[in-house]
Order: sequence, then structure tokens, then C-alpha cells
Amino acid sequence: MLDHVITLQPTPFGDPVARHIHARYLLDIEARYGGGPGHVPSHEFDPPGGQFLVALTGRQVVGCAGIRRHTDHVAELKRMYVEPEARGLGIARSMITHLESVARQQGYNEMWLETGTEQPEAMSLYESCGYRPIDPYGAFRHSPLNRCYGKLLQRPTTEPES
Repeated sequence: MLDHVITLQPTPFGDPVARHIHARYLLDIEARYGGGPGHVPSHEFDPPGGQFLVALTGRQVVGCAGIRRHTDHVAELKRMYVEPEARGLGIARSMITHLESVARQQGYNEMWLETGTEQPEAMSLYESCGYRPIDPYGAFRHSPLNRCYGKLLQRPTTEPES
């Protein structure tokens, strides 16, 4: 049984913990699509233009996600994964919310992502988080399985003092 306390921990992509959960992500993608995603150099997840997270419940690593620079104003969400036994606990939504905040702090105005038709639960999650379909981009833009989404990142508003 998983501890339901979720901890999000920024972790270098090359760290063994990040590499292990990323390998689980790759197995999931290969099972769904028959092949893996394109290569992302690990430094692309490094601050100040990116960040990679691992998600933990207790001391168990159960997920990962990262952002990297796509353009000066657009961050790209990559490598979103939650272990099957940890799905439905709000982990993916927590990672998205955290990474959107990081992206705003890093000066990005939008977040984009690629997913695919073999991940209907991911498409539902992204849509429920306010992401809308955008024109295909990236290495798989010509694939009929490709689906791309984007979201404007709103700056936090503060209430005027009375």
C-alpha cells in the first residue's frame, strides 16, 4: 500500500533515481507504441531553462516529469509518468501544477506537450488541466497517433490591498 503523502523532488535527470523511474517510463511508452520517444539530452532539463522532478509517496519513487525550453517563451512538458499502482492519487496533476509554476518563474508564457492516442488517460488529464489541442510539432508531428497540447501560463494575481 502506498503512502498518500506526495513529495515532489527536483532531481537532476542524470541522477540514478531519475534514471530508474525514467526507464520505467520508457518501458510504458514502448509497450503502448512499439518504440521509444526521441532522445532528450539530460542537460535540457537543467535550470535555469528546465527542471526534472521525481514524485515520491513516502520513500517510494512513483513518478517523474520535466520541463525544458522549447522557445524563449514556451516550455515543453516531457517524460510525464506515474507508476500504475500510484495512478489516481493526483500525482500527475501535482507535477503539472508544480512545473507550470516553475515555468512561470523561469519566464515562460506557455507550456506545450506531445502525447499520443495510445495514452487516452493522459489526454483526459491534460484537457482537465486546461490544455487545448495545438498544431503538431516535434519529432512525431507527422504520426497519426500524435496529439499536441498547449496552455497559456497565467501570472498569479494578487488582491489589491484595501
